[in-house]
Amino acid sequence: WERTIKFPGWKMYLNSTQAYIANENFKKYSRKLEILKRIKKYYNDQFGYNNTSNHLYRVKVKNNKEVLKKLKNKGIVTGIHYKCLHNHPVYNYKFNKMQYHRKSQFRKSELEEQQTLSIPFHEGLNHWDIENVVKNVKKYII
Repeated sequence: WERTIKFPGWKMYLNSTQAYIANENFKKYSRKLEILKRIKKYYNDQFGYNNTSNHLYRVKVKNNKEVLKKLKNKGIVTGIHYKCLHNHPVYNYKFNKMQYHRKSQFRKSELEEQQTLSIPFHEGLNHWDIENVVKNVKKYII
């Protein structure tokens, strides 16, 4: 998960095979959304959240790196998808001999980096998978 942004901009990688696969997946999109809606509702009920995303389901834990390792040992693959942009070298303007930010100015962002964890959220999850995720993730929710 560790990576460095080298310049601001965009990232695009899509060849013709990937475009074909993406197009085929659009045919299944409505069904996928229905399944994700049910999973999201169940997670929201169990965790007391009101998440609305159809892409990631994020929870807050005390230390996401530690919880990621513990859940991995239980066979639950999670992810960390947020890193503070102001800490990336490309956005660090100290080389201009000007300091546009101090870390303490962005404490909320830094807490998000440390506490946000993405849990399994896709249409391939079965009832047992979802129950297992809830049972194990509930221990770490803050």
